[in-house]
Amino acid sequence: MNWQDIVNELVKFAQNLLVLALLILIPFVFDWIRNKTKSLKEQYKLDENYWLTSTTRIAVLASEQMKKSGFIDDKKQYAVEYVDKFLKSRGINLDVKLIEGLVESAVLDEFNKK
Repeated sequence: MNWQDIVNELVKFAQNLLVLALLILIPFVFDWIRNKTKSLKEQYKLDENYWLTSTTRIAVLASEQMKKSGFIDDKKQYAVEYVDKFLKSRGINLDVKLIEGLVESAVLDEFNKK
């Protein structure tokens, strides 16, 4: 066995070792990526829920004041348009019927507090 054969065997061994290491590490890397994306999705949902509830509450209170001041005629329409416009500026698109439901829920929460 000469020097060239020893080097070739060492290279083959290193290649096999690298393949084995990759086979062991790849599932852990994919699991880490999956967990990271899940965490980011949950964080985004929390942010989305925050924007939904706070914007809807502000819209309901603003529409109440605008109606009392005589600037608007329909409080619900104003609140729905306000929420829709604000959420779209944040990249959140919702159906108008869903926004109407959110506004009704916010009205109940705000004006039925005990």
